[in-house]
Amino acid sequence: MTPPRITQPSTPPPSRRLGMGGPMNPRMARRIALFGSIGLVLFGILILRLWFLQVVGASDSQAQASANSVRTINIPAPRGEIRDRHGVKLARSQEAWDLVALPQDLGVSVGYSTGKVSISAGGQRTLRRIGLALGENPTRLQNLMINGQKHTPYQSVVLKADIDPESDLYYALSERLDEFPGLRLERTQRRAYVDDGKYISHVLGWVGQIPAKQADLYRRQGYRNDAIVGISGLESKYEPYLRGTDGERQIEVDSTGEPTSRGILSERPPKTGSTIVTTIDYKVQKAAAEALREKVETQSVKGGGVVVMDIENGDILALASYPQLPIADLSAGRNTPAVRSAFSPTNVRAPSIDRVTTAYPPASTFKAVTSIAALQSGMITPQTWIKAGKTVNLFGTTFKNFREEDQGSLQLVPAIAQSSDTYFYQVGAKFVGNNIKPSVRASGHTKLYEWAKHFGLGSPTGIDIGDDAGVVPDRLWKAENIKPSNKYEGDNWDTWRRGDTINMSVGQGFLTATPLQMARVYASIANGGTLVTPHIARSANDPTSNQSTADLERGLRTSRIPKIAPGNLDAVKEGLYDVANSSVGTAASVFGGFGGLVSGKTGTAESGRDGYDHAWFVGYGPTDHPKYVVAVMIEYSRGTGGAVAAPVACKAIATAIGGVDPQRCGDGSSSEHRD
Repeated sequence: MTPPRITQPSTPPPSRRLGMGGPMNPRMARRIALFGSIGLVLFGILILRLWFLQVVGASDSQAQASANSVRTINIPAPRGEIRDRHGVKLARSQEAWDLVALPQDLGVSVGYSTGKVSISAGGQRTLRRIGLALGENPTRLQNLMINGQKHTPYQSVVLKADIDPESDLYYALSERLDEFPGLRLERTQRRAYVDDGKYISHVLGWVGQIPAKQADLYRRQGYRNDAIVGISGLESKYEPYLRGTDGERQIEVDSTGEPTSRGILSERPPKTGSTIVTTIDYKVQKAAAEALREKVETQSVKGGGVVVMDIENGDILALASYPQLPIADLSAGRNTPAVRSAFSPTNVRAPSIDRVTTAYPPASTFKAVTSIAALQSGMITPQTWIKAGKTVNLFGTTFKNFREEDQGSLQLVPAIAQSSDTYFYQVGAKFVGNNIKPSVRASGHTKLYEWAKHFGLGSPTGIDIGDDAGVVPDRLWKAENIKPSNKYEGDNWDTWRRGDTINMSVGQGFLTATPLQMARVYASIANGGTLVTPHIARSANDPTSNQSTADLERGLRTSRIPKIAPGNLDAVKEGLYDVANSSVGTAASVFGGFGGLVSGKTGTAESGRDGYDHAWFVGYGPTDHPKYVVAVMIEYSRGTGGAVAAPVACKAIATAIGGVDPQRCGDGSSSEHRD
């Protein structure tokens, strides 16, 4: 029997194979390509994200992890010292403590998606409790922490600066600091001043936290948010030299912020700021400031200023304004009654004003300039006689002599010695003459204007702590600055008048000058015509070797005033000598006991308040070989320049000259009725 035949099925054609459909249409192909592309993009994003997290984000993660275990503690650099010419430490740094906290230790964080800064409940509780203990607003403390987290997240924030290590607050915090999680005491430096700065506050100035309006500027210069910087005076002017370079200490801490057994990991010590050496002679400074204080207080007046300067090089030996500022409290950040009073708008004595660098009418001290301008212009000679009666009528206006005194006919020297107003009113009239044409009047007045400018008036002196320019008025200045009033009625209220020049000739009217500017004028008279630049800082020295690293006197300008005929200059100097030494001199009762040691000029300026005048004295000595010039102005006084300002000037310049007893200075009582 034939076995049955087993036959294999035939292979189907390709189009009919298992799992295969019909031919793929174009639409299906496009879909497959699209889904494939999307898959590739998603896969690429996943790979990129993994790379970012593992490579780019690694450094930030490491920094955050390090911040959680390693704390960087700033070590403030001791601020450089400020010394006088003999090495007396006028300003120095001494140890103090700050209460600080790291933002992370108080639970300060930034929202990942919102960027909003928040503080944990525990951190807020700590800030409320410490605020209550310190008498501080907790909201202000929270804002300090928030700003710290925004700008310098891994740096400590100072909550209370400059805590005295001998204070009750320091001991209380030391004993109970564990009750305030996240807070710690950190050693720092604070500013200390000789005699608490009470004799030299306007020269030194004070330090404090960075003003809010200047925060960005200081930050760009590398300052920390909590840095202490110079706010005024030399502290501000020479901040780049005084600041020093902060140090840094890294310590390992546990999760509570306490140091671990590893302790300090690394440390970079701070570098002390440079020492600023000044021209100040503290002995002279203290004597001048104390004489000024005594006179202001006994006279019950508003305030005053005194400056002593070397006539050859502009070195400032003393510069004092009274009332003084409480710079020790200001630099320590103490809100004391003295600080509040100093800046109170109701304090009419305004201690913040430096009377030496503020402009006032210079009164009769300006008569030396008027004399030189008139002599050099040929309007008078030293021998010209002018009748100096009780009054004088000029261009229809009556001008009165001081106290309406009749001084008879005078030549220049006795006119200066007696400070005759009616004499100098008539000299002033010679600058404008009888011609009423404005162009002629302007031309005549220019002679007095030009000499005032030659002596540096109307411009800042260039002193390193800054000063007012004062005003040397002319027709243009008046048109720009004086507005119509009852005093200047009519259509020509803004034009220059003859009376404006006449008033200017005796240091009144629109003319103003600072005591420092007038000291500079008299220095140029005494030294033969050199106009010096007053200055206080000499050099910046290395704090270790004391070797000079910067010459701060370099580039100081000097200039020459136009040459004055010897006979004219001698006549003016003779008049200034007689002021202080002749029987008719307005300051002879003060300086007469020194045998011709000092020459100078008194002045009594109208202040605009009835019964109150600004009392002036400007002079130099020793007369035979002048070395120093002194200028004193006491504002809103009931006395004259000879009675009020001259005694202060006498004690100041006698101390500077040395070898004479300042107690020999007269009290000025017999000069009460002399200008």
